[in-house]
Amino acid sequence: DIVPVKLPASYGTLNALHRRIVSVEASRAFTPYEKRDASKLSPLLREFIALGRANEAGYAGAQAEADVARRIYDADIEHFDAFVLPAALGEAPLGLGSTGEATYSLFLSLLGPPCATLPAASGPDGMPIGVQLAGARGRDEELLELVGWAAENLGLATD
Repeated sequence: DIVPVKLPASYGTLNALHRRIVSVEASRAFTPYEKRDASKLSPLLREFIALGRANEAGYAGAQAEADVARRIYDADIEHFDAFVLPAALGEAPLGLGSTGEATYSLFLSLLGPPCATLPAASGPDGMPIGVQLAGARGRDEELLELVGWAAENLGLATD
C-alpha cells in the first residue's frame, strides 16, 4: 500500500543543519590543503572552508540537533517500509557541470537511512526524473528488497 504522509515541518530545517555540519567537517579536512596552496582549491571550496570555520563553535550543538532529528525519523518511519519522495526537483541536468539540486537528498544524508533512487520518468531534455526510497536506519537489506519489488511491479528501471 502507498499511503500519503506529510513529514513534519521540522524536516524543513535539516538541509541547513546538514550544511552547518558538513561545512565544519570540510573545513577540518581541507584546511591543510588550503594552507599548502589555496590556489589549487576552487573559490567555492575556499568559501565553504571559511563557512566551516565560522560554524565551528556551534558544531557540537549541531550534532546534538542531528541526533534528535535521527530519533524523530526513526519514530516517523516505524510503521512504514519506506518513504517515497522525489530524488531531485526535476530531471537530471545535462552534462557533467552539476549533479543537480540535492534538496531531497541532503536531509536524508544527515539522518542516515538507506536510500535508493530509481528513474521513474524522463524530463523534457530526455534526462531521468528519479524517485527516491528511504528506509529505516539499519534495515538496508529490507530497503533493497523493496527497491527490487518496486522496479519489478511499478515499472521502474534498475539499470
